[in-house]
Amino acid sequence: MRLKCGKICVLCGFCISSWLGVMSFARAQAPEITAAFPPGGERGVKTQVQIDGKNLQDASVLVSGRGLRVESVKPDAAGNRVTVTLVITPDAPLGLRELRVGTSKGVSNAARFWIDVFPDLLAIEPNG
Repeated sequence: MRLKCGKICVLCGFCISSWLGVMSFARAQAPEITAAFPPGGERGVKTQVQIDGKNLQDASVLVSGRGLRVESVKPDAAGNRVTVTLVITPDAPLGLRELRVGTSKGVSNAARFWIDVFPDLLAIEPNG
């Protein structure tokens, strides 16, 4: 059975456009946050936050709310981690903020960051 040229061209055109769509999606993946630590900071203190994720090259960090500003952003070469220095003003409203990573490929999901009157402390086991 022979196919007419019109049917072949339509089929080939569909395949090519689908392939190009997949290729453009693969090239432009938005950043993604998988973890941020520590999850908060104390009013009036400068805090370093480590953000882990994917596609974090050339990152800038966006914060929500008042009383929190980004002092520096240092992404690693692999694009899997960003170290951010945040300055929390003494009069910052208490509560939840969102951190997002922006790149030329898009904006990430949100990571939560809490502003509190108490410092974040790591638990240390007495036996080691």
